[in-house]
Formats: sequence, C-alpha cells, structure tokens
Amino acid sequence: LPLDMLFLTSSGDIDSIAENTTPFPLETISSEHPVRMVLEIPGGTSKRLNIKPGDHIAHIASKYL
Repeated sequence: LPLDMLFLTSSGDIDSIAENTTPFPLETISSEHPVRMVLEIPGGTSKRLNIKPGDHIAHIASKYL
C-alpha cells in the first residue's frame, strides 16, 4: 500500500511530505531538511485532509525530545 510520509521536527511541525510513496523503495526517501521523526499514514490521506508543511502535530514524543 502506498504511504504518505510526514517528516516532523522535534516540536511536531511538519517540515515536508512525501506523498504516495512506494513501499520498500530502492532509493532513499528523505526530508528536505534535518528532522526528528517520520509519521507514515495511508497514501492520499495528507491530500484528503489538507495536511501540509508547516502544520503542527501534537504528540507525546515531542515532550521528550
């Protein structure tokens, strides 16, 4: 199944998004800038929910990073 990869800073801000990535790619999929973590969601979800770089995701991990 294709995935959207949300590249997140330690504060939970979305730095960039790789949409509809192919599972198990031969090439590396990476962020445009250094990030702390990646959240993978079903492909097409970021577009459907209008998720974009600069949006913020609240999560418990940011409390410890």
